[in-house]
Amino acid sequence: MARAAIIKPSLATIVPISKGYADRVTTASQDMTNFCQRDFHRSQIIRAAQWVMPIPAPPSHRANVASAVLSLFGRVHDEVRAEISHLDDAGLNWMPVSGTNSIATIVTHLLGSEAETLRSVAGVPAPRNRDDEFTQGPQRRLEIEKALAAADELIAELRAEIGPNRLRTLVALPTLPADDRRTGLVWLLGNYGHAREHLGHIQLTSQLYQSGSVPLP
Repeated sequence: MARAAIIKPSLATIVPISKGYADRVTTASQDMTNFCQRDFHRSQIIRAAQWVMPIPAPPSHRANVASAVLSLFGRVHDEVRAEISHLDDAGLNWMPVSGTNSIATIVTHLLGSEAETLRSVAGVPAPRNRDDEFTQGPQRRLEIEKALAAADELIAELRAEIGPNRLRTLVALPTLPADDRRTGLVWLLGNYGHAREHLGHIQLTSQLYQSGSVPLP
């Protein structure tokens, strides 16, 4: 919201008048400034109240950095579930335009990348065929829901393996160059950002589908 420009009269340029009148002019100008400031701050408060950032629940396990980050991944799964809960199979496999990815494909890729990262940080085998994530064809919502449930189970399975030591350990991901080694914490945070980026893609695709947008031939 643009702030109103306040023009304060300069008493030095006013024709000599009574001190009382000058004081009233100055007071009125200050009152208008205060009013605009209050109006500006009130609009900022209202705007903030209209947007709610999804804050994950506190970790239910022993509170530490690893537990907190793993809980964030679980929150992403829940947000994906919420986005697809009102979509049918056609909506999950719909593509906005030719050459883009459907929600089903995005979820498959998101979970594949996440699983590779979690397993690598935990120090267990992390097999992955990234190309297959984009060529699976149409999927049913039941299949996507099962994949999300499996992703939850993987977090629970690896939680005990991903501790402070693994967060400090330098590791490489199988689908990236072997010399690209980073700490477990860096990989986890980077992949969480990757997951939320794709969550945004899912939300936008869902909105387009529900709006009745027609894909290009």
